[in-house]
Amino acid sequence: MRAHAGDGADILGTIPALRHLTAGVRHHHERWDGRGYPDGLGGDDIPLEAQIMAVCDTYDAMTSTRAYRSSLPSDYALQEIQRVSGTQFSPTVAEAFLAIPEDIFAGLHDSRPEAFKEIPERVTTLRLIDPRWFTSGGPPEDEGQDPEPGGRNA
Repeated sequence: MRAHAGDGADILGTIPALRHLTAGVRHHHERWDGRGYPDGLGGDDIPLEAQIMAVCDTYDAMTSTRAYRSSLPSDYALQEIQRVSGTQFSPTVAEAFLAIPEDIFAGLHDSRPEAFKEIPERVTTLRLIDPRWFTSGGPPEDEGQDPEPGGRNA
């Protein structure tokens, strides 16, 4: 089970267009408190992409039906992310994730293709993965700056 993070990163490393995702995949099971795997990284030593993937993966794992249990309600998953913020997750990344409007989550497990198509557009407008969010403590708009046109979130 623990090998999947490294195995996934190794697979992505063979695909030139996806190599930039390898650190995020390799370290998405690291914990903010340093008790994760594969390398026991903690705090800001965990790549930002991995910090983001960790919260998203945890939310999806809790709210998806598994062979061994039914899906958990979204509000439960969000409360759990809040509870482990600062130990399992970066407090800043958890806060950004928890700031996503709840109606976005309602469509995540909706099987209708049209419902899924609306999600990326709406999440992108939130600009939650602009790197300045994580270094400034707030969204770029709070600094009077918009993310650069054509940047990561364009």
